[in-house]
Amino acid sequence: MKSFKSFCVEDCGCKYYKKSKKQKQVEEAFLSNKGKSFAKHLAIGAMAGAIPLAVTLAGHTQKEKPTTIGNRVVSQVSPALKPQVQQPQAQPESQHTDLSHGLIKHFEGFRTNAYSDKLTKSGVATIGWGMTKHPDGRPVKLGDTVTREEADKHLASHVEGMRSQLSKSIPNWDKMQSHQQAAVTSFAHNFGTGFYGKKGFETISGKLSDSSKWHEVPSAMSLYNKSGGQVRSGLTRRRSAEGAMWQGKVSGFNQQGEPTYSK
Repeated sequence: MKSFKSFCVEDCGCKYYKKSKKQKQVEEAFLSNKGKSFAKHLAIGAMAGAIPLAVTLAGHTQKEKPTTIGNRVVSQVSPALKPQVQQPQAQPESQHTDLSHGLIKHFEGFRTNAYSDKLTKSGVATIGWGMTKHPDGRPVKLGDTVTREEADKHLASHVEGMRSQLSKSIPNWDKMQSHQQAAVTSFAHNFGTGFYGKKGFETISGKLSDSSKWHEVPSAMSLYNKSGGQVRSGLTRRRSAEGAMWQGKVSGFNQQGEPTYSK
């Protein structure tokens, strides 16, 4: 049994326990320091909790890692991730259902109003993408107009019709690759689908008829760059582009409609 004076010196739960003045001072000092420490820990925790919110608002999500400060567990945010800089994307090249569409459009140019083609002997009336006839077969006449949408549709059906005719008149057409057929289609748009075997076209016809001579087709195309007996720079560029397309060197057309060449 414990002995007592005026009070019990241990907080054992008995009714005789009474705190001494010194004990009270020590306890008050302890509680005061503990309160300051708690406030400090609370502030640290609040700051740590605010960081993930700010980071999240900035567009980044962070994982919190638990850590111990004193006898409290607070959250600690891992270092902010560096934002990834998105590289500018290259502008996509405009696509055509057939490479010949792009080549024809580039060299013919679009005209809303019918005009007289000075490169032809008769100055035939031309409209849209170099068309001399309307979809219903009527010849184009000065004063006629067309919209861009109508001209695009007309060109698409025109190219399809040319390919159908060329497949019947040119031997080994089905053995040609698509870019080779496109080059010949563009050539035919300039001279007509009946050029094969026609007088004046013996050279190109001979190269196309013999697959063992197909490597000579570009040089053969380059011979047909005259109009009215004179060499035309526009026709020279066009034959060069068609020759490159035959060789598979034209990869497409950019946003300005210009041919892009593979390396």
